[in-house]
Amino acid sequence: MQDELVKLQDEINKTIVFVTHDMDEAIKIANRIVIMRDGEIVQVDTPDRILRHPKNDFVRDFIGAERLNKNAGQPVARNLMTKDVAMVRGNRGLAEAFNYMKKSHVDQLFVRNKEGQLEGLLPSNKWTNTLKMIQRWYSM
Repeated sequence: MQDELVKLQDEINKTIVFVTHDMDEAIKIANRIVIMRDGEIVQVDTPDRILRHPKNDFVRDFIGAERLNKNAGQPVARNLMTKDVAMVRGNRGLAEAFNYMKKSHVDQLFVRNKEGQLEGLLPSNKWTNTLKMIQRWYSM
């Protein structure tokens, strides 16, 4: 049921308020969690931020030491991302795109449309044969 609720929320693109006392369920399905005590809001944040930075002892106790300890050493996406990225417009030729990848020392290239919106990703490992063909063509 939890997976269906998440899928439904994505499909209808509407806010859903779901009340639960099951912290595991809240962590799994929520974009935001509101923790309340005696009718007062104690903390509002993303599941990840609540697990990493509980506001006070009540929130820590409510979450539970096991969940906090399980999440404590996990990296966040920002710590794993690469900052060496390159972008190219989608109407550029493959040779130009691969030359740009080589010049930029990256192994993938983000492709954007004329408005600058991301359209997709061009990973060089999927285009190795094409790259070899282009290199042969231009070295003639």
